[in-house]
Amino acid sequence: MAGALAESDWDAVMGVHLRGTFLVTRATQAHMVTARFGRIVNLSSISALGNRGQANYAAAKSGLQGFTKTLAIELGRFGVTANAI
Repeated sequence: MAGALAESDWDAVMGVHLRGTFLVTRATQAHMVTARFGRIVNLSSISALGNRGQANYAAAKSGLQGFTKTLAIELGRFGVTANAI
């Protein structure tokens, strides 16, 4: 239950799965855009749809899917694909 989840646990999972992905993507996308080619592959989970006792993980993976879809929309015109598996 989300109410029993410590903020530090929430922050740790968001930091790894969302912030970490954002930082790596930000560091590499400029090179891919310049090359007009690139492949971004992010790891998601079926838990993005919800998973008992893992509100933080489910929210992070759902956010990762939205982030990846937005990258695909924004970077596709530069020859960069983005997918979540």
